[in-house]
Amino acid sequence: MRPEIRLTARPSLSRLLTFTLYPLVGFFALLTLLFLYDIERGLTNISPYEARRASRQHFRPSSSSSSSNFVVDDNNAAPDLTVYKGNPWITDLTASRTVLYQTAFASCEVHDVWTEDHSAIQKDWLWAEEIDHVNVIVVDEAGDFYFFKQKKYGLESTSFATVGGFIDVEKGETGFEACRREVVEEMGMTSPAHLHSLTSSTPYDASSDPNWIPLGRYRTASNRGGGFLTAYLLKSAVKIPDQYLKEAGYEGLGTGAGVVGGEKGNADGEEQKVVKMNLTRTRTILLAGGFQEVKWTASLALALLHL
Repeated sequence: MRPEIRLTARPSLSRLLTFTLYPLVGFFALLTLLFLYDIERGLTNISPYEARRASRQHFRPSSSSSSSNFVVDDNNAAPDLTVYKGNPWITDLTASRTVLYQTAFASCEVHDVWTEDHSAIQKDWLWAEEIDHVNVIVVDEAGDFYFFKQKKYGLESTSFATVGGFIDVEKGETGFEACRREVVEEMGMTSPAHLHSLTSSTPYDASSDPNWIPLGRYRTASNRGGGFLTAYLLKSAVKIPDQYLKEAGYEGLGTGAGVVGGEKGNADGEEQKVVKMNLTRTRTILLAGGFQEVKWTASLALALLHL
């Protein structure tokens, strides 16, 4: 008997679409819906950091790498972040700069930074810039030092501190001018040559005053900002009589300015007590860590090299 041969018809095109192509289309449609849902959820549930970053000013460089061509990205511009008085830090390595928060004296930012060979970008580089500031080591004609003893929000305990403050950038003040102003405002003292000028109404040339010794200008934190510190040593400092302080426009001085043991408040609402100490005690306290901020310690150590 011959074997029975069964003929099977080829599947029709409609059957092929029904069992193969249509399920694939449905599958990819489902993936697309899930993808869109995930995007929507990501936009509505972003982290607090990303939310703040998105609402702040964002800066991007133009096609040129020159910092002079740095422009504002208007799509994310936040006009309320214009209170910082200092200059932004932008170099040929700055790929972008996002401002998170600002005060008049500081700016908290996130930068994207090119590597030195411009082959890659390091993202989310935290940058905390501050207005440039000064420290002054004040030594009188007898060789005694004048410091403050005070508390600071960022210190663990009471510390000795040097004369110091911010440079008035709005007035175009230089670091040297800020140093001279701070000594008058905080200690009521100056150099003999300046005092002679105040009492005799003669011109004063600060650039040729031998008692002002420059100690240098330094970046506070090379990878994080913090502004630049200008430090000076004032030797043979003398007290300015009250009448000449008023004539020079320094009527707002605290009652403890330049008075050993006197107390005066500073701009941060912290009490400062003026202390005077000789060279030996100054060195002892310095080596014992009594000046708890690194800028005070560095300024004083540099000054001691000149004495």
